[in-house]
Amino acid sequence: MILLVGAIGLVQTRKAHPVNVVESRITANPQDRPVTSSAISPDGKYLAFTDKTGMYLRPVEGGETHKLSFPEDFPPAHIEGWFPDSVHLVVSSWTEGTRNTRSLWRVSTMGRTPIRLNGAGSFARVSPDGSQIAFLQAGLGRSELWSMSSDGEAPHKIVGVDESDEQYLSPVAWSPDSRRVAYVRRTIHPWGRDTATIEILDLASGRTDRLISNPALGQLLAWPQKNSLIYTRSEDAPNEKDSNLWRTQPDSQGSGVRVSSGRGFIAGLSATKDGKILALKE
Repeated sequence: MILLVGAIGLVQTRKAHPVNVVESRITANPQDRPVTSSAISPDGKYLAFTDKTGMYLRPVEGGETHKLSFPEDFPPAHIEGWFPDSVHLVVSSWTEGTRNTRSLWRVSTMGRTPIRLNGAGSFARVSPDGSQIAFLQAGLGRSELWSMSSDGEAPHKIVGVDESDEQYLSPVAWSPDSRRVAYVRRTIHPWGRDTATIEILDLASGRTDRLISNPALGQLLAWPQKNSLIYTRSEDAPNEKDSNLWRTQPDSQGSGVRVSSGRGFIAGLSATKDGKILALKE
């Protein structure tokens, strides 16, 4: 993994066992202008990313990076993910007049006017079929998972937390068939070790299955293939500030398999539709 702050690495995973990982750097931002958010398009052709100067689109196979244009009054945005058409993005920005609430927007890489989807959400992920958007709503000491249609209609809570504990939920990873979501539930224990568990929710039945419990679990997930759920996990002490990628089968109760080995903290993760390329932000 790339040690340069704000750099993006592309990790290509092959089907052979054991997993082989090939890494290559795709951005070269200076240290005083780090990448703040990023996502690779579902078709694997483009990387969208932001820094303090704006939002950019870069061809993965090489070519000129160009800045995306927005209306002058559109606030600075954070990239959350792509729609399946590889043309539109879902982004978040601070809601006007607040410093602790973000709103969600649909933006086009073709330069059209952004469309506001929700006034109180962040960490949004679009389902592979493009019909739904799952996102987080945060409160004091806890967070909840919500879902809405792709045009911002019918927002509703899908996962809550125990109000007696300080709990936080991670952004979701959608199953390839758009029927389930995976997320990490983390509970903060003031007098003991925190706990973290990967849970999978079936949206139709409401059934929740627990997959892996480990306090070292990170907050990032990707589910690009039916039998392959990718997650991040911190290293054991004394290297707990480093994290790597692990993989497990969503319908198995077995432990995960490590698929990368490097130094540095993974702060962003996105995947192509076929799962052959993962984009990491460090």
